[in-house]
Parts: sequence; C-alpha cells; structure tokens
Amino acid sequence: MQPSLSRGLARVPVPRVWPLRPADIGGLLLGVGALVVGMWVRHGGLDQLTTLSGTLTATGQVTALVGTYLALVQLVLMSRSPWLDQQVGMERIAVWHRWIGFSVLWLLVAHVVFTTTGYAMGLSNSRAS
Repeated sequence: MQPSLSRGLARVPVPRVWPLRPADIGGLLLGVGALVVGMWVRHGGLDQLTTLSGTLTATGQVTALVGTYLALVQLVLMSRSPWLDQQVGMERIAVWHRWIGFSVLWLLVAHVVFTTTGYAMGLSNSRAS
C-alpha cells in the first residue's frame, strides 16, 4: 500500500503578510512620542515656564523623555522583528537606527546641560532672595 501524500510530507509554512505599511509604523511612533510629551504637559510641565531656570529645567525634562523614548524605539528597530523587516527592510531599519542613535545621544547630552543649568540658576536665584 502506498503512503498518503498528506501524511508523508510536511507542510511548508507560508510567510505571514502584515497589513501595516511603513507610514503606519511611523505614525504610530510619532503618536506615542506625542503621548509621552502630552503626559508631561498634563502633569504640570508647562507650569515651569514662568522663569528662565524653570524653562531650562523643563527643556531638560522634555529632552530626557524624548531621548529615552527614542532609545526604546532603537531597541525595537534592531530586534529583527519579522513584521518590521518585511514592511521596511533591514537596510532601511539600520539607517533609521543610526540616525536615531545620533538623536538619542544629543538629546541626552542636552538633558544634562539644560537640567544642570536650570537647577543651578534656580538655586542661585533662591539664595539671592
């Protein structure tokens, strides 16, 4: 008796097709970034903008939030997710990773500079009065 073809051969997996486009992924990333900054605003971030020291400190806080969010985006980009690779391609992902890396570095350096300067100015203003 001949073996059945359906029992003897393994099924070849078919690649999954994701209904996302690169523009959808970019929109999602921008939306989450806006949500992060919006939560900062909602929790009183704009109240600090009355003085120069407060403005510098607030700028430091926002650069820290955006910088750390982009560091998380970098991790997702380099995770080699099949759906991301299929939609965008590893070459383009590597280019995005590189430019986001430069942005993260400069945002976190700006965070240190703005926050330190803002706190120092606030401390000297409080001692003078």
